[in-house]
Amino acid sequence: MPDALDKLLDELEQFGQANDGSTTERPRRMLNITRDTGELLAVLVRACVARRVLEIGTSNGYSTLWLASGARAIG
Repeated sequence: MPDALDKLLDELEQFGQANDGSTTERPRRMLNITRDTGELLAVLVRACVARRVLEIGTSNGYSTLWLASGARAIG
């Protein structure tokens, strides 16, 4: 994984945790997946040799980056 992507994922994780810890209103929470789940998504995309991936975004793009990371490895 490129350093820039890893840094961005770290920033989004921290932002999501800080945001979710400061509000109890579900619509205002990020509700990001965990890093382990993100790594699993990337592995699944690579293992399936997925040529197309559809992500219906509802938060800050964290899971999208994991899916894109897996797809990028395929080409």
